[in-house]
Amino acid sequence: MSLTRTGAPDNHQHQQAVLLAHRYGLNLDEDEQEELAWIIEAMGLEEAEAECARSRAMLIRSGQLDPGGESVNESDECPEA
Repeated sequence: MSLTRTGAPDNHQHQQAVLLAHRYGLNLDEDEQEELAWIIEAMGLEEAEAECARSRAMLIRSGQLDPGGESVNESDECPEA
């Protein structure tokens, strides 16, 4: 998911990215949050949701995330907000 960035997303897109990732059970680092915010800004919320769904499916298939949404390695940690 390496796309050329044309500008920095604003705070609203960043908040949407954090909420969207949390809804899909994804624990994103700062760079991943920024990339998701950029996807929201550049391609829209539907594409960002599709990207989260793809990421969640890959994590479940690889055994890094259980279908309930908890990370296998970090089940006791709180999700980033």
